[in-house]
Amino acid sequence: MTVDVRIVLTVRGGESPGEELRAVRRWLVAEKDFRGRVDLVEAPVVPGRLGPALDALSVLLGSSSGALVSMLVAYLRTRKGRIEVTVTRADGAQVTLNAQRVREMPPALLAEFTAEVTRTLRDVA
Repeated sequence: MTVDVRIVLTVRGGESPGEELRAVRRWLVAEKDFRGRVDLVEAPVVPGRLGPALDALSVLLGSSSGALVSMLVAYLRTRKGRIEVTVTRADGAQVTLNAQRVREMPPALLAEFTAEVTRTLRDVA
């Protein structure tokens, strides 16, 4: 039996972290395994600002942690500049994926890295 676990994705870098989060969401929900499982998370409204800012994505994972990591790596390989996606588990453990780093990895190392990050996400219990 697979237990659903909620993780949080945050983005640093890029021209607009909010737009990058929206782009990551579009990338993920293009796959049927993630439709209905990815929510936008807004930061609390800050006095003096026009409204809430997009802060993170909340993703409900079942057995799809490997698919999530593969999709994030593929997404980051398409990005230019310095962009990082941090995946945070409910217990506070974090893994940060860096666009520049994954773009430059040879295929064998990339596969090893993807497997390592997937194992980290599975160790949620």
